[in-house]
Amino acid sequence: MREKILLNIILWGSVLAMFAPLLIVKESYFPYIIQRTLLLRALLEIIIIAYGILAIIFPKYRPNFKNPLNIAVLSFMGVMLVATVFSVSPFRSWWGNWERMFGTFNYLHYFLWYFALAGSLKVLKNWHQLFNASLLTSAIICGYAIAQRFNAGFVFAGGAARVDGTFGNAAFVATYTLFHLFIAGLLIVHVKNWWLKSAYLIVLILNALVLFLSGTRGALIGLVAALLVLPFLMLKTKYGSGRAFKIIIVFLIFLFVIWRGLFIFRDQNFIHNNYLLQRFTDFSLSDNTIQTRLHSWKWGMLGFRDNLLVGLGPENYHVAFNQYFTGDFYDYSGNEIWFDRAHNTLVDMASTMGIFGLLSYLGIFFVSGWLLINLKNRQKISSLEFLWLFLAMISYFIQNIFVFDSLSSLLIFHLLLAYFVFRNEEDLSFKNDARQKLYRRPIIARLAIILGIGLFSYLLFAVTMPEMKANKAVYRAYVAKVYNKYAEMMADYREARKYAVNKSDLGALISQSLNDLAYIDFKDIAKETKIADLREAINWLDWSIAREPKNMFFYYLQAKNYVLIFGLEPKKEYLDKGLAYAIAAHELSLGNIRPLWLLGQFYLFSGQTDKALFYLAEAEKVNPRLPETYFYRAVIHKYLKQENKMYEDYDMIIDNNFLFNSKEQIMEILPHYEQQTDKTRAIRLLQALYRLAGSADERQIISDHLKSITGE
Repeated sequence: MREKILLNIILWGSVLAMFAPLLIVKESYFPYIIQRTLLLRALLEIIIIAYGILAIIFPKYRPNFKNPLNIAVLSFMGVMLVATVFSVSPFRSWWGNWERMFGTFNYLHYFLWYFALAGSLKVLKNWHQLFNASLLTSAIICGYAIAQRFNAGFVFAGGAARVDGTFGNAAFVATYTLFHLFIAGLLIVHVKNWWLKSAYLIVLILNALVLFLSGTRGALIGLVAALLVLPFLMLKTKYGSGRAFKIIIVFLIFLFVIWRGLFIFRDQNFIHNNYLLQRFTDFSLSDNTIQTRLHSWKWGMLGFRDNLLVGLGPENYHVAFNQYFTGDFYDYSGNEIWFDRAHNTLVDMASTMGIFGLLSYLGIFFVSGWLLINLKNRQKISSLEFLWLFLAMISYFIQNIFVFDSLSSLLIFHLLLAYFVFRNEEDLSFKNDARQKLYRRPIIARLAIILGIGLFSYLLFAVTMPEMKANKAVYRAYVAKVYNKYAEMMADYREARKYAVNKSDLGALISQSLNDLAYIDFKDIAKETKIADLREAINWLDWSIAREPKNMFFYYLQAKNYVLIFGLEPKKEYLDKGLAYAIAAHELSLGNIRPLWLLGQFYLFSGQTDKALFYLAEAEKVNPRLPETYFYRAVIHKYLKQENKMYEDYDMIIDNNFLFNSKEQIMEILPHYEQQTDKTRAIRLLQALYRLAGSADERQIISDHLKSITGE
């Protein structure tokens, strides 16, 4: 009886887990990720603990560590744990951050769930139940994504050029649909009923359509790679010389002709006016996205070189990114310069887990491929099933070279790995298995149940529920910030910190919020209160820095905190501490311009204008195309009453398309350019002034003035 109950918990808990990607919690900070992951993690904990009890009571369900795939997955898990211990930030490696919800603690749930499935589900029907649940989920997600495309009122991000389904990220929905395209094909092979085959075919087409609508080139390359490999694989099966082979070849030729035709006409309006077609025909190395990827891969591999054995630790790719960052990155990414992923899973593994992490990750794919070939050769799976499964792994591997995993794709990946183990061990009989006998010590069975319930209770009440409460409080703080409710925001952040297990993010979040609201005049908030709040944020961020001593972003934010508090209470100790944090941020990322700007500010505050100008000159060397550098320098030249140099800086500010955020800034310098009859720059200033105009009358006056200059 206990055996059946535990098996049902594992099976139906896993079926329920397949529906997790549908969950969106609107009142959540990162509504697609945090609460969904916490609930899924709690569900997986129930499954894993049930399996642990099952394996203790019934030895026949224990993992078979003679299976090469079990060994490969266990090896990868072991390397990840070692890399976590020796990480530059074990805290971050273990817990990850809220935006991603990865980290070793989270990965362990997937690893152990894999062993639970591989060890307990011994009937093909059970696997079909899991696949059907996942396919049903994918069909609903596809429907949701298509509704996004048509801007239906009930969806998030409706009308966006690239659909993202229930994931909030187009690349994530692409990976998810890529997997289910092949899973649908697998079940078409398995079922006999033509109605079911038709239903699976519809799901396959839906997933293929949404993959295209996601506009994700990495997933498309993965799919194309699988299709190109398909004829060569077919040659090794009975389909290598028949009608099916000819159809595939004709289909591939047709696809090539279509793509080539689109490529030839890529400069035509019908391509330019369609975002997806333009995206799929633009594979130039000069493309901004491709350049950011190439840079991030290069810097990740330099981090791998420097940390060859154990890497920087899981979730610490950002350390290598910042260390090797170069100023030309701004030309491609604008202000998006805080990368915590290489957008290449292999580079991520290499830089964060070293050579053994990379090899053990590759080993999982190598062993999976070997197992599938072995199963086909032993006729334990059909040629068609082999093709669908092998191509699924190829496409997933290839697309991972261009993106990074989501938690939902990891769920399906581990499901498939466990299925491979099942197919490999399907013919093993438990009847004569020496491990099949019930453990004969009832006290051990009872103790296992008690410990399992105790472990789950601890994880639920000490980790999951507090993190849920913290997340809700952070969401309220975020909303309060949006509506400029300063006191409510601070109260919500304090509540979040009271509950949060992973408190590291909170130091950064409260600091960013205080910086965002710094220039709003809250008349009901006393200056002493603002100073006390900034001190609190500084203490929180110091706590985070102590646990992530290589996190350049934290040092940068802390320096900005000291800029704010010095503005409220100009004490030398704030100046000295802020300067120390700005220097630390600069040393952690010599090619990043932002710490150089801060250093310029701090030296200006201290009256050392020569040093301030020196660091701004260094910023100009790093990237001379950023207008902010010249804006900060213009402030110094104005302070020094060096008007000629100030206007030289403003020339550069205007020429580099500085985004003015104050009408007063523009009105102060506009007369100079009108007197100099510098029409080009005067027009640009008036256009910026028009953008900031607060009324129709004001816009009309500016428009008339523009016409008088241009002569139109």
